[in-house]
Amino acid sequence: MRIRRDACIRIDPINEEELRKVVTSPNSPVSLYKRAKVILLLGEKVSPSEAARRVGLHRANVYRWAKRYYYDGASGLRDLPRKRKPRTSDVAVPILEHTTPSVGSPTDVMSQ
Repeated sequence: MRIRRDACIRIDPINEEELRKVVTSPNSPVSLYKRAKVILLLGEKVSPSEAARRVGLHRANVYRWAKRYYYDGASGLRDLPRKRKPRTSDVAVPILEHTTPSVGSPTDVMSQ
């Protein structure tokens, strides 16, 4: 599906209520807040470029979230599950454990 620049999104009352809850809740994650706000702005016939500027997203992301909303409704704005765990590194821990302060470091000065 391709979204035209002058196209507006129609928001049904149930989805609008859910989107407004997300936008007004102080506990909503920032990413979800921005997505819901963009959809509400598009529903008010604000252009995608203007909605992107107001919310602080790239215009391409506005089109992406509009497309997800079109197909999945308000629930489509939530993050999808990750395919794998994020990478972690345990290399820094052993290095920090074996590091000794050099002469003249702040810990040497404070102990005198």
